[in-house]
Amino acid sequence: RAYLSGSSNAPEHQFDPISSHPR
Repeated sequence: RAYLSGSSNAPEHQFDPISSHPR
């Protein structure tokens, strides 16, 4: 879910405001 970051391809990470990358 891309709330306000580019973590649209990270379903496990619901929100990544600072770390847009899962790792």
